[in-house]
Amino acid sequence: MGLLDDFSDEITCVSFLFLKGIGPKRGRKIIGTLSRANGSIDEYVNAVSGVMQRGATFSLDAARNALNAARSEIQEAEALGIKVIPVTSGMYPRNLSIIPDGPLALFLLGDVDAMSKNRQVAVVGTRKPSSKGAV
Repeated sequence: MGLLDDFSDEITCVSFLFLKGIGPKRGRKIIGTLSRANGSIDEYVNAVSGVMQRGATFSLDAARNALNAARSEIQEAEALGIKVIPVTSGMYPRNLSIIPDGPLALFLLGDVDAMSKNRQVAVVGTRKPSSKGAV
């Protein structure tokens, strides 16, 4: 059972990538308030609304858009052989889980077991680099 019975932990965690103002810290707060069972999209909307900046609003349509975008993103990743590992997974690296603003989901291409080995290398980047960072 996922965080919410309407969608999986992967979808829930990836959906935060599509919500302005929700980063890893706020995403973790939201995850902490969601039910492990019997949850709903209404609970998701209420949880997101509860951590948004004062004056910001969050609607059911915005929730559906973020969740649908997350579903598409995960489908594309899986079609390329990329595994999505949400922060709620037992496979999520312990060293990352203790960082308060660690990523809410990892997109992994390669050997999943390599994450539990002592020596690791990761490539970290952004989807929207600045003009300076794109060079």
